[in-house]
Amino acid sequence: MPHLRVLAGAACLFLAQPAWAQADADASKVERLELADELMTVMDFAVLTARTMEAGLPVLMDREFPGLSQAEKAEFLDVMRTALMEVLPAYEDEITEIYAETFTTAELRAMIAFYGTAEGRSAMAKTPEVSVRVEEVLQGMLPRFARVLRERGCARYGCERAERPT
Repeated sequence: MPHLRVLAGAACLFLAQPAWAQADADASKVERLELADELMTVMDFAVLTARTMEAGLPVLMDREFPGLSQAEKAEFLDVMRTALMEVLPAYEDEITEIYAETFTTAELRAMIAFYGTAEGRSAMAKTPEVSVRVEEVLQGMLPRFARVLRERGCARYGCERAERPT
């Protein structure tokens, strides 16, 4: 009879293991959400988002609205900032969730530690400008990339399959 109790106890422990694992995962998710929320604060995510948009806006305005004066561009920038600050808060929880799902607790802690330093804040402040400059380089790369991709596609699949329908 004692063997049956031991066996039954072992079975219960075995069957409960997924529930324990889920509880650990849930606790970890709660911790990651808390850390992701702290990271959004340390990064000043709304300001970072606004700076990123502002950095790319002049290129967009020149392309989409080539005749705007400097005064009109400045006014448009103010309108963009106001609109962003009005709309962004509704998405902050979703964005925080993405960070919590993407990064481990160790990664979130490391980012919080880094972005909390003077160097981290400096890197964060430079990120929008770097992003715009990298995007400009990548835009310039696209014609060559398309040509090389077409050549490779033709070599592998035949040009008739790479032709666009007209």
